[in-house]
Amino acid sequence: GKLDNAGNIIWYKVIGGDQDEYFNHVYVTHENGNEYYIFSGQTLSFDNPPPMPGTLGTLKGYILKVNVSGDTLWTKAMQQSGFVGLFNLQNGTYLMPSDGQNTVLMKLNALTGDTISSIPFFYWYSNAFVFNTSPHKVNNAFYIGGNVVSNATQNTDFMLIKTDTLYNTIWAKGYGN
Repeated sequence: GKLDNAGNIIWYKVIGGDQDEYFNHVYVTHENGNEYYIFSGQTLSFDNPPPMPGTLGTLKGYILKVNVSGDTLWTKAMQQSGFVGLFNLQNGTYLMPSDGQNTVLMKLNALTGDTISSIPFFYWYSNAFVFNTSPHKVNNAFYIGGNVVSNATQNTDFMLIKTDTLYNTIWAKGYGN
């Protein structure tokens, strides 16, 4: 929903399917002079095939884009369990890092929400990489921060990754034990 400065409701929408949806992030983007809101979270509603009766199904990432009036422009249910950030590349695409196991950096078409590419972030010494930040662009590189869990020690450390503009890893450095 959207509130004015006094807390009065301007609009609200009920969005989702026949199961539970959880939105835990909202991002404001500006494109071609217009303001949009991107909501990201999780859904249990869009399993294909549907879950067996009496079961919850599979938790998937859920992304929704609306305009300033709250009109839905697109929704997407993704295989990832959720997303932790959004970076508007200002060229008609977004980058969205996923969270949990099988972490990827999704590149999405801003107009349709369709996946352009999906770049996995796996490292030989870790069974999981969890993004803590959206990618930050500096010159011709992206810097991405997150946590890794060591296969050997099961300790969690911080990792900083530098990629080129095509999101190929230039280097990755762990900090901690």
